[in-house]
Amino acid sequence: MNSCRLCLQPCLSNRRLMDRTFLEMAQDIFCVMIEVSQKNTSVTTCDSCHRKINKYYEFKHKSRQREQDRTLNRNRPPSIGFSVLKNRANVGSTECYIGGAAKPPKWYGNQDSDDDGIAPLEFNEPKRKTTAKRALIRFTKEQLATRTKKELYDERRKVICEQCGKLVPDVRMESHRNDHLGLKPYVCAEPDCGMAFRCGRDCRSHYRRIHSNEEYPCEICGKILKSRLSLKSHSYSHREKELKCEVCGMMILNKSRLELHMRVHTQKRDFKCPHCPKSFYVNAVLKLHLRRHSGEKPYVCHICQFSNSHRVLYVKHMRRFHPGEEIYKLTDMLKIQNKTLSK
Repeated sequence: MNSCRLCLQPCLSNRRLMDRTFLEMAQDIFCVMIEVSQKNTSVTTCDSCHRKINKYYEFKHKSRQREQDRTLNRNRPPSIGFSVLKNRANVGSTECYIGGAAKPPKWYGNQDSDDDGIAPLEFNEPKRKTTAKRALIRFTKEQLATRTKKELYDERRKVICEQCGKLVPDVRMESHRNDHLGLKPYVCAEPDCGMAFRCGRDCRSHYRRIHSNEEYPCEICGKILKSRLSLKSHSYSHREKELKCEVCGMMILNKSRLELHMRVHTQKRDFKCPHCPKSFYVNAVLKLHLRRHSGEKPYVCHICQFSNSHRVLYVKHMRRFHPGEEIYKLTDMLKIQNKTLSK
C-alpha cells in the first residue's frame, strides 16, 4: 500500500497530483512548488487531503472574488488628473466616465472667456475631426497616498458599460458595445476576404496584418513582418531575459510577462467560463475552452475530413498524414469557406 504525498498516511494508489488543476490548487495553498516530473516520485493523495484542498481552495477563491467585487463597487472619490475631454456631439449613448462630473470641466482656451478667464468647452461645435482636449487638474495628496498615478490615469480612461457594468477602456468601448448587440459593422475591403469586425481599429489591424504589402524586416534575424507593431513585438524575442521569478526562479523577458507568469503562483483567474465553474489566467485560453462547449472546430483539413478546435493538433495532423502539403492559417481557411459558400 502506498502513502499519501501530503500527510504520509497509507492510502490506495492514485495519480491525483498529475492533474494540473489539482496540483496548482495545492501549490497555491502551500505556497511551495510540488515536483511531480521526477521518476519514482509519489503522486498519490488520500481522499481526506483531496477533499480538504478542494474545500479550502473554493473558500479562498470565493473570499478573493468578494474582496475584488467590494473594491470595485465601493464609493470612490472622483479621480482628478489630466482629464481627456472628448467631443460627445455624435455619441448616441450616455456613457458615464469614471471620476467625471455631471457638467463638462472647463479648460483654458482662446474663446471668449468668463470673468475668471476660463472658457467652457464647446461640445456642439462642428468639427471635421474630433480632437481631445486636456484639462490640467492636479492629483490630491489623499489620492496619491492610496493609489499610484498610473492607476489614477487608467481609471480616468475607463468607461462604465451601461449594459453589464464593466469598466472598459474608452478606445475599446465601441467594440464592447457591439459585442453586446451582436454587430460587426466593419467589413474588410478586400473582395475575397469578407471578414467583419466590431470596430474600425480591429478592421484596420486585420488589413495591415493580412492584406498589406508593407514589409518591415528584422535587423537581427531578417524575418519579414507586416507592420511596425508586429516588428516591435518580434524584437522582444531577441532581448535578454533580465527579470527572475522569486517563486520558481524562471527568467522572464519583461515586467508585463512577469505579472502574467505570477498568476500561476497566485492562482488569479479572472476569465471565467459562463458554462462551467472553470476559470483561466488569460482570455486566449478561455476562448479555446469555449470551443469545447460550442463544438466549434475551425481548423479543417483541406484534404481529408479531419477538423479540430486547436491549431497545434491540426499542424500535427498535416505533418503526419499529409507531409509537404501547405498548412493554412485560420484566416485562409475562412476565405476558402466563404468562396465555397458564395458559389
